[in-house]
Amino acid sequence: MTIAFITEVYLPTASSTVRSIESQRQALEQHGHTVRIIAPSPVGIRLEQKMVHTIPSVPFPGDSGYHLTFPALSNAGPIIEQADIVHAHHPFTMGSWAQQLARQYHKPFVFTNHDYLSYQQHIPVAGSLKKRPLAAYLTQFANASTIVIVPTSKAEATLKAAGVTRPIHVIMNGINTDQFSQGHGERWRAALGIPHNHLLAIHVGPLTSQSTIPLILQSLAQLDETYQLVLVGDGPDRTDLEQLAAELGIAHRIYFLGQIGYRSMPDIYAGADVLITATTNQARVTSLLEAQAAGLPVIATQSANTHDIVRHTETALITESTRTSLTHALRQLNLRPALRHTLAAKARQAAKRHSIQTTSAQLLNTYQLARKLKPITR
Repeated sequence: MTIAFITEVYLPTASSTVRSIESQRQALEQHGHTVRIIAPSPVGIRLEQKMVHTIPSVPFPGDSGYHLTFPALSNAGPIIEQADIVHAHHPFTMGSWAQQLARQYHKPFVFTNHDYLSYQQHIPVAGSLKKRPLAAYLTQFANASTIVIVPTSKAEATLKAAGVTRPIHVIMNGINTDQFSQGHGERWRAALGIPHNHLLAIHVGPLTSQSTIPLILQSLAQLDETYQLVLVGDGPDRTDLEQLAAELGIAHRIYFLGQIGYRSMPDIYAGADVLITATTNQARVTSLLEAQAAGLPVIATQSANTHDIVRHTETALITESTRTSLTHALRQLNLRPALRHTLAAKARQAAKRHSIQTTSAQLLNTYQLARKLKPITR
């Protein structure tokens, strides 16, 4: 089977969406299928993948990795025509172009709705839309797809409530559990001068105004010097967060690592003691899965999304979204190492349910169904 992946962000950007696309590509190719990726052309970088077709594009301001694309100026149309499945990972310029061609060539069109909030954060044209018009557009786009894929049951319920009537399949973003279970974090932790008897929390995700990192920083400020935090990711609010850490008097305990390449993430997780997250959008869901595979206990705030991934007192401590609750959870894991080790061991086992082998099999089943369903031609 030949599958065309359509994405508006790709390597070298190290986002959760790109990591998901790469994991799916590798797994599908291991099953003997061909994956052709149509993506924006990265500025000044040559992609060493013969199955990647780049589209003329201009990067949006900032470092989100998203581009203003011009697919109509490309010669990528035959890739859509020759594909058995057209799978879009974004609903805007590239996705709309691919959807129109799939309709023209009577091809099954699968759309993964990763997280529309991330579109608002990273794509200016989406960010300028109000929430209601953006939701209406996504509903229209989804209803013009053969099958829609979402990563959580909460996302499924949200789309149905918004009026999506096409089949929706819940397929978690699978991860390479072997890769994330074999990290070595001693070197980078030692390079930062973090003692082994200190509790090192890690947060993975974009540093944006939509995040609740300020709440995490305020929680750290209530604890002593043995509690430290690493922030992996970047974004427009990094300077403001660095200033907040300084105002709280904890700048020396907060480490802003910026964007970290996918291959380095197993080592980053291995050097930490706990993953902490106060939101559960696409990036956070992916980091929850990766952290569990690395054997990290999780501190997460209450959300319907977390029920698909973590269980309170089994693999995580699930708290309320308050400074007091997060502070208590951090202190509990530091003062009770036996609890931390128990949660870590169970997290490794739980992560196996979301391995890329499991989710790629689910994805292939979805593709087979999409080929049986009547393509949308209107």
